[in-house]
Amino acid sequence: MESYEIRPMKPGDEKEIAKVHIDSWKTTYKGIIPASYLDALHLEERTDWWKRLIKEFPLAQNIGRVAVSMKDNRIIGFALGGPAPKEEETDGELFALYLYEECQKQGVGKRLVSSMSEAFLERNWKELIIRALVDNPNMPFYEKLEPKSIRRHTITIDGKDLGEWTMLFSTEDLYHSSRMKQRG
Repeated sequence: MESYEIRPMKPGDEKEIAKVHIDSWKTTYKGIIPASYLDALHLEERTDWWKRLIKEFPLAQNIGRVAVSMKDNRIIGFALGGPAPKEEETDGELFALYLYEECQKQGVGKRLVSSMSEAFLERNWKELIIRALVDNPNMPFYEKLEPKSIRRHTITIDGKDLGEWTMLFSTEDLYHSSRMKQRG
């Protein structure tokens, strides 16, 4: 695995984040999410979406981190989090964690989770949730982070009902767990 650094998202990152976002969805969710939905993901639209999102960070209290290759300075993964929806009765949510397929299972995701949970701790957010599709092939990654509780519900994407897990984590436990697993 090439070396990389974790840093905050910033204006100018939008197109590279959008590329990771689309590629990760297409490789991870192929055969799970309807192909019609995945085929409709376009770089220009997703880049514009990320521009709006990054511009609204301070107002929305969002936190974003990117993993940047030291070799060619390209973004290879990202994480996005922020306040949890009120109905969740918890502090924060890790909304997204996506990497290029060739960068998965290399410790990059753990470092992004560690950086995000550290930022949540700085805000005194004691608990956070992470949602993942039941059929997500990377579900073992989340299970190894040892959620305090887990519940299943159904979401609909492009007319298809999909199972989704909502996992609750202690922010401090997640921080320590993700850091320990980086070393081990």
